[in-house]
This record gives sequence, structure tokens and C-alpha cells, in this order.
Amino acid sequence: MPIYEYKCEQTGTIYEVSQRINDAPLTKCANKNCECEGISNTHRIISKNIGVIFNGSGFYKTDYVKNSSNKTSTTTPCGCSECPHAAK
Repeated sequence: MPIYEYKCEQTGTIYEVSQRINDAPLTKCANKNCECEGISNTHRIISKNIGVIFNGSGFYKTDYVKNSSNKTSTTTPCGCSECPHAAK
């Protein structure tokens, strides 16, 4: 289940609540340690604690590697005398 962050409008306390995606947002403060004691209105805030899970194919660096048969040679002589690619 996703974890949503809420902010108490009276005290400004930010707290987390684990809810289903289909559940309606809370309207009253559900923080048990809040000074408003559940009386204040609350609203869901956009949080930065997003956990992204990459599942399935297409997320590995080897999935995007082109075949070597399609590549053309891009090596050029460097001009130094010690390099194996040096022009002679």
C-alpha cells in the first residue's frame, strides 16, 4: 500500500498514513500525537518519498545495446607514435 503524507492545518504537523490507492483522502487529522486531537482539518501533500520500482524487461543497460554488426568502425588514428592505431 502507498504511504501518503498529510499536513494538519491547525498545527502544521506533517505525518504519514498508509492507504490504498482507491481510498478517499482524509479530511480530519489522523495523527495520534498531534495537539489538535483529531479536530483539525487535514490535506494530502505531494511528497518526495516516491519509490520507483522498475519491473520487467527494458530496464537493463544490455537491453539497449545495439548489435555490433550494425556498427561501423569509428576508430581513427590518433597521431602518436606509441599508439597501436598510429599512422605509419
